[in-house]
Amino acid sequence: MQSLKRITIMCLMAALFVTVFAACSSNGNNKSTNAPANAGGTEASAEPTDAPVKDLGIVKVVNMGDKPVIDLDTEYYPILDELTAQWGIKLRVEYVPWGQEMTTLQTRIAAGDIDLITIGPWSNYATLAASNAFYDLNKVIDQAPKLAEKFGGADGLKKLEIAGKLNYIPQFSGKTNVTTNGFLYRVDLAEQWGVKPVTDLESLNAYLYKAKEELKKPIIQGTPDSSGIAGRALGMYMDVTGDATAGISAIASKQSDPFNSVFLFEQPEYLEALKQAKQWYDDGISDPDILNSKADPGIMMQDGLLPAHFLNHFSAAKVNIIPPAMNKLNGGEADADAANPKGIKFGFLPYVTSTGKLLTANMGNTTGVAIGVNTSDEKAAAIIKFIEAVHTDKEFFDKFQYGKEGVSYVSFPTDATVDFGTIPAEKKMYRKMSTGFTNNDMARTEQIRYKDLAADLTTMQNNLDALAIDNPLNGFIFNPEKIQNQLLAVNDVLAATSATRSGITGGKSIEDALADMNKKLKAAGLDAIIDEMNAQLQVFKEKVGA
Repeated sequence: MQSLKRITIMCLMAALFVTVFAACSSNGNNKSTNAPANAGGTEASAEPTDAPVKDLGIVKVVNMGDKPVIDLDTEYYPILDELTAQWGIKLRVEYVPWGQEMTTLQTRIAAGDIDLITIGPWSNYATLAASNAFYDLNKVIDQAPKLAEKFGGADGLKKLEIAGKLNYIPQFSGKTNVTTNGFLYRVDLAEQWGVKPVTDLESLNAYLYKAKEELKKPIIQGTPDSSGIAGRALGMYMDVTGDATAGISAIASKQSDPFNSVFLFEQPEYLEALKQAKQWYDDGISDPDILNSKADPGIMMQDGLLPAHFLNHFSAAKVNIIPPAMNKLNGGEADADAANPKGIKFGFLPYVTSTGKLLTANMGNTTGVAIGVNTSDEKAAAIIKFIEAVHTDKEFFDKFQYGKEGVSYVSFPTDATVDFGTIPAEKKMYRKMSTGFTNNDMARTEQIRYKDLAADLTTMQNNLDALAIDNPLNGFIFNPEKIQNQLLAVNDVLAATSATRSGITGGKSIEDALADMNKKLKAAGLDAIIDEMNAQLQVFKEKVGA
């Protein structure tokens, strides 16, 4: 379901997490104790040779997200060029705003002017792969042995093939700490307002309505569709896996029955979720201009302008929202051993419904990075070595992800943390390039300036990990070769028709709007997609012996 989109829609195809800018330049002016001093080679991929490196030119990159506010030409590309010079390539990035990825990717792929691209379930990469949109990495993966080893060698990568090709390198390798959609909120404000901790839908609503009463403004930001508010509400009613969707929001399987995909919009829980989303809209809990909202709830929470946020996943909150919000709301300048002077405290309610459990990540259904089908073999070989370095070489990763010291970060206090000081969020490069390129086990945690928060984050993560169970669909990738026409038609319907828009913000009733959309989806061939999905799920079930 599309609620995974922001990392996860907060992330999935850009398989790296949130990354980009280097730690230092080559003149050795790095002031950070733990920052890497060598701005050039990487043990993972460098091949010593006396011969000059052939200039392969520009690698055109398409990455999801807003363009950073720093001057890329002076503050980042010189660092990036130095990193990639060993392979004779220079990366230049086009940033595509979320919501435009499908159209942009298809346009760029059709034009053949793309070399490296971040992809994910939200971009319907399986359909693109089945349409021969990506370069077959099997032709060059032998030149990146450490990368192949990280993902289980030839056997592990074989599981990721679509239409007989290895189309992408995923963000996650095997099991990672569980990450989940959920509701992030300020516990200290709940205590101040006299409302109970958020533990279920009832207490969540109590918090939302009290917050609106106290702050006298809407609390929920975001679009009302299945990837936004309705999708978040659905998480409170239904335990979907997110791994049997065919890249569309209309179908999914339940955790309680993972090998059987269903028409999600026909489920009674979906109607209840739409009714809840409409109630929030009618009562002013949601932004009245929700269709045009450009607000970033994460940034608003950091600035103390918002007391809650419906998240795509906890990892985003753990890295991108809670630490900077804690630092900023407390004044931002205390040392790492300081107490929490203003008593700021966060809570997180994961979307756990009937099963009471969370699934680990599916390596076959995460964000990742692909090479364009028209890229030459020579350039593809250089790019795969770059991808290997980002995934397996910590020093290279730090330079690539965090950018220039003093511009996009302050220092690396320890081997696992990064200190951003008072640098504005829009200049933090790790938020701008990670999608699709880096594995989150390489990413640093923002330096926590208040000791109470470190314990809170650990407790919150441990609570989620305690709910984790092995994902029964780990390794499953849907092959859409047989139903590509139906997928195109269904996507056209979803783009043109929205029960959540017409039923929540328009003049139709929820029931009529949903019935109208479902009728159009069935006419477009949705049943054929579900049938093909379930046929492949059964084959996978037998293969894994479930």
